[in-house]
Amino acid sequence: MSDFINDLTSLHFWLAVIFVGVTLEVIGHLLGKGVDRFLSRSFRWWRSKAVARREKRQTLVVELRADTHKQIQQMLRVAFNFGLGLIGASAGVALLSPVATSIILQGQSKLTDSVATQTKIICLVASSFTILAGFACFGLALRGAGLLVEAYDKSAPHD
Repeated sequence: MSDFINDLTSLHFWLAVIFVGVTLEVIGHLLGKGVDRFLSRSFRWWRSKAVARREKRQTLVVELRADTHKQIQQMLRVAFNFGLGLIGASAGVALLSPVATSIILQGQSKLTDSVATQTKIICLVASSFTILAGFACFGLALRGAGLLVEAYDKSAPHD
């Protein structure tokens, strides 16, 4: 403890503290400018992409209002994506059934343990990706349905 108190009273200690403080301040200032510049560019890019997406969506809505053929195409796209979503989610659940069966019947399988473990892992990974793809298709269907709803709501006369 006395060494620490002696260090507090020495000139070298306080010069080192001042040097480290100034160095950290300069580094922080330089890094802060770089980080600010990077974040402002990133947000500007993100904002421009969001504006472009919004404009594209509005263009699609206007086209859907004007053209019945495009409305039918959009309805078919929604139905197709919804069907793919159902198939994907169902297939994912079906791929989970061997895993569930092997867990329920542990020890009664004629497969060796390593092959059974590999089969479980493959089924789990495949089912996860299949279910994820199914939900992605549901998302596409909902987005397309949202376009149709927006086009219909703004073109229909409100009583």
